[in-house]
Amino acid sequence: MVTPPKPPTPVARNIDLLARINPARDKRGGQWKLEAGQLQSDGSHRAKLVIPYKPATTEYDFTIEFTRTGGDNAVAQIFTHNQPVALVLGGWKGELSGLQRLGGQSASANPTGTKKLKWVTDVRYISTVKVRRDHVEVWVNNDLLISYKSDGWDFGNQDWDVGPAALAIGSELSPTTFHKIELIEFPAAGE
Repeated sequence: MVTPPKPPTPVARNIDLLARINPARDKRGGQWKLEAGQLQSDGSHRAKLVIPYKPATTEYDFTIEFTRTGGDNAVAQIFTHNQPVALVLGGWKGELSGLQRLGGQSASANPTGTKKLKWVTDVRYISTVKVRRDHVEVWVNNDLLISYKSDGWDFGNQDWDVGPAALAIGSELSPTTFHKIELIEFPAAGE
């Protein structure tokens, strides 16, 4: 009897999302420009830009590396885990971060809201959202900021709505330079 070969083990795939962005096509608010390989937003109220890519897997890491160059408000990292949701970093005048909206509640009123970090202008940050089947983690500069158990069905995104886009970024009243925007997909068996 011949044993059939094992299917290959799925391999993680790295995707440079910044290379896929065209500000003229992808902006949904504010002014955006690509300069010297970096993406810049202006100080508009909710400057938003969709990323023209939908993760091919249910588990992924979505990383942005950014510097808020002015203002004192939020940077947003919008992602999908069955439903879209925005990670607000340094909202409420730089005081609070969290997932914006859970069960209809703002980050200031839901269990992910945290004041662990004081967000500072002209400091470079790396934020990674780790989406897994039953939870989401947010890591900033290699420190765990938020861990939330959910399959994503309690997520909502009315404040940072970008339509059907699976991934997006934004800034609010704070010009921001995005140095890197990357995705690592982790295919599970059968994906």
